[in-house]
Amino acid sequence: MNFDFKQIESRFSTKSKTIILVSFVIIVLSLVFIYLRYVDEKQFLYEKQNFYIGKVQNIYRESKKSVDAFFTNRANANLESYGIKSALVQKNGDMLEKLSLPRWKVLKKEHPSLQSMAFYDDKFKLLSLLGDPKTITINGEKSDKHEVRSGFCYTNNVLVYKIIVPALNEKSENIGFLVISVEPVYFLNEIKKLIGFSGYIIYHNIIIDNSLSIHEAYDTTLLSEFLAREDKASDKMDYKGHYFKVHKINENDFSTRKIFNIIFFQDITSEHKQFKEAMIESLLIVALLWIIILIVLEYGFNILIKRLEESHQELILKEEKLALLNANLETRVSQEIEERMKKEYEVHEKERMLIHQSKLANMGEMIGNIAHQWRQPLTELSAILIAIELFFERGKLSAQKLSDKISLAQKQIEFMSQTIEDFRNFFASGKAKKLYNLEEPIKEALNLIHSSLHNNHIAVSLHINASISIEGYDNEIAQAVLNILSNAKDILIERAVIDPKITITIRSENHKGFIEIEDNGGGIQIEPIEKIFEPYFSTKHAKSGTGIGLYMCKSIIEKNNHGELYVTNTAHGALFTIILDAVV
Repeated sequence: MNFDFKQIESRFSTKSKTIILVSFVIIVLSLVFIYLRYVDEKQFLYEKQNFYIGKVQNIYRESKKSVDAFFTNRANANLESYGIKSALVQKNGDMLEKLSLPRWKVLKKEHPSLQSMAFYDDKFKLLSLLGDPKTITINGEKSDKHEVRSGFCYTNNVLVYKIIVPALNEKSENIGFLVISVEPVYFLNEIKKLIGFSGYIIYHNIIIDNSLSIHEAYDTTLLSEFLAREDKASDKMDYKGHYFKVHKINENDFSTRKIFNIIFFQDITSEHKQFKEAMIESLLIVALLWIIILIVLEYGFNILIKRLEESHQELILKEEKLALLNANLETRVSQEIEERMKKEYEVHEKERMLIHQSKLANMGEMIGNIAHQWRQPLTELSAILIAIELFFERGKLSAQKLSDKISLAQKQIEFMSQTIEDFRNFFASGKAKKLYNLEEPIKEALNLIHSSLHNNHIAVSLHINASISIEGYDNEIAQAVLNILSNAKDILIERAVIDPKITITIRSENHKGFIEIEDNGGGIQIEPIEKIFEPYFSTKHAKSGTGIGLYMCKSIIEKNNHGELYVTNTAHGALFTIILDAVV
């Protein structure tokens, strides 16, 4: 049978599908919530039960330490009392019993769980006994002759806790033993008294001791029920409507190492009930939340449907208005396009004029720099001609001298011709990108303006800290550097700076090439300083500047070469920084 899901889906409204989807999400979240609550409650019960396990073991351990310390102290006091050690040496049992009887009575009152106090010679032969005769059995071969020992002893279905204290003479030689026997039920009583757990001592499913001095909350059938279970590994059981946690302490015989268990039952009925109530509470919360969400969804959908109908009416009205607007849209679009084209033409025309003015300014700069470059060779040519004339007038103009002077003149003419060629190449309008070293356009710009700087006694310092490869238009970088150097030269001359100087630094940082041009002309006195890059803004006199040089520099560096140009004032003057992407 094939199901047509589209047909089934079409039978349900959007409202019904949404409610089904939300209900599914709520069910999933509810299951997650219930599971987390279940884990949390389980963890709480586990930690609480573990706390009691540790508490039982601590009480049991501290009880043994307390009993050992108490009776060891009393045993040593008895051994040190008058006549005891002499009687041990003489193996006089009657004397030992007579001397120890008063202390025995006091100890029995102090510690009712005391069963017996027995004296043995150094061969573990019984000399005297005060108390229960069933407790006298002891395997002396397993005992140390010089140290106090304690532990359980199980013989002939009788379990006692023994503390064996050796008696030593002045030479630290063993002369006998004092053995004190304590009822094991004492430890059960201590745990019962402090935390209320019923305790039993078991050996191979046989109850050795359950005679508690405090009334039991449950009879020994609880223990019998536990022993009759097949699953003895489980530490939980239910009995007569109550739930119990079973705590076990493993012990072994003092001498034979027979293993037996001390079992305690912790009533966890209230915790079990609390756990069930927590789970029921979680289910009720989830159910209540589900009902509330369904009611909210029902109410919300009704409001949403109403608003959708209102929105639909508003949409119809807006469509009618839109139809009216569309009737005149074509005319308005044509008008807008025409206005934008007119504005773009004006912008392009202004840009063209700026470029034209920049070219005229560059030509003026070029002519000025050519004049500076030519001034020295023209002076040299003049000097050569004067020398030829003087030699001729004095009759000393030989063919060799004439040839030498003509050769010198020819070199000066070639230099002037090369100067024209350099400037022509510098201002060539080639637009082909190429890979070049960043120091090349700097040196080219310095070569063109060198004479002008030299004639005005301006020192130039070039520091190349790194060899940096750049891909782009080296001619444009050279033009920008030349423009910045020319502005620096003009400001140094205008302000008549003493010891004028321009410092150029080339460095690399984070895969970027940096050109830093700093003068000592006192800085730019304009706020904000970035205003100097605006077109037609100039700090020079009207006859000296057009105000587009730095604007064009910023344009060719940032637009054409995808770099950065900014300026800051330093303690000495203005610092122009050009940043370009280096080729790694």
